[in-house]
Amino acid sequence: MGDKDQNPEEEPTVKTIVVLLMDTFRFDHLTKEITPNLIKISQDGVLYTNCLSGDTVTKDSMPYLLCGEPQYLPGVSIMARLKKYGYTSVVVSSNLIVNMYFGQGWAEVVDIRIEEAVSESNLRVILRKITTGRVFNIGRKIYRKLGRKKFIIAYARAKRHFDIVSSLLEVPATQFIWCHLMDPHSPYAPVKYVDDPLLLKIHDNYTDSRFGHRALTPLETDILRMAYRTELTEMDEQIGTFYRSVDWSDKILIITADHGEELGDHGKFGHEGDRFFRELQHVPLIVVNGRDKGIVGEDFHHKDFPDLVIEEALKSG
Repeated sequence: MGDKDQNPEEEPTVKTIVVLLMDTFRFDHLTKEITPNLIKISQDGVLYTNCLSGDTVTKDSMPYLLCGEPQYLPGVSIMARLKKYGYTSVVVSSNLIVNMYFGQGWAEVVDIRIEEAVSESNLRVILRKITTGRVFNIGRKIYRKLGRKKFIIAYARAKRHFDIVSSLLEVPATQFIWCHLMDPHSPYAPVKYVDDPLLLKIHDNYTDSRFGHRALTPLETDILRMAYRTELTEMDEQIGTFYRSVDWSDKILIITADHGEELGDHGKFGHEGDRFFRELQHVPLIVVNGRDKGIVGEDFHHKDFPDLVIEEALKSG
């Protein structure tokens, strides 16, 4: 793939490329009502209305985004290709999968997971596997009564990511910055409702449904969909604040998602690999380069994403 690139002696025309990767963002929620800031940003650049992810879980979709291949090959990654033009690459992420499987190849990995929550979440997964559903539920009820009445959120919110990215942008260097935002990912726990005991109870029921122990009621389904939408809106507000704080005259901004999310559309919530439903594979793609504006309606697949980034970096002003 590296031989697709132009002469490495050609000087890039921008100093920094920022990629905002929004985990678990389905395209049909890119609306004026849910994400008004993203809509406004798309009007400053090019909106791809038929972008398809390489797969439907992060572990399988990221290789396409970074390498254009079904396997992660650091030697032909975007980072390796941009390095030839003097770019330093940084990933800012609180996604365990990204940091564990795709950390190699970056000049710097900024891991901002919340370790206490990661450990607690991992313990719950282990208990799920070694106990029956009934035993687990009894233990969880006791756990809740003892005072642990809040969501386990192992990822950092968008604002924390943007605080770090903003500090990176103060460095006078040619950078490729990948910011992996996690806000829409389950648990659907928007800041607005994070202390709501009803939402916590419904999310416990949602977890049970994913393990086949119960079915969600129509009301529970509607509330979870509302919580997902609210998380998107909260993330959108942070994206808008970040966007307005940056001088983009010598930078490129690219926004996309690694996959979408099922919200009961095909009898399931969440996302699993190789379920190529529209809700899981159709994702946003926005490119703001200070030159081009409009809408691209043709199909675009994430296998071509690395080439898109390289082309944007080398376009003449």
